Amino acid sequence: MALTTAELQSLRAFYRAPEGRLYVAMLQKKLAEVDERLRTATGEDLYRTQGRAQQLDELIREAVTADQVIKRSEQSGSARVWKQP
Repeated sequence: MALTTAELQSLRAFYRAPEGRLYVAMLQKKLAEVDERLRTATGEDLYRTQGRAQQLDELIREAVTADQVIKRSEQSGSARVWKQP
């Protein structure tokens, strides 16, 4: 899903606020816990845990890199500024 410029600007503003940084830190803690569980997960639990780790990583990355993505898009004039890998 590509994030719009307005969505990225909102994420950038949120991440710059103390509450946004705290929220991202909380997500990073959750990701560390999930990564720890991945070391012993098996079967279906492994797949679910991997999916959770990927989702948490995506949320963190979008918030942390929103400013960089906006700056790159402004330099290139791109309308579609963020596309999930």
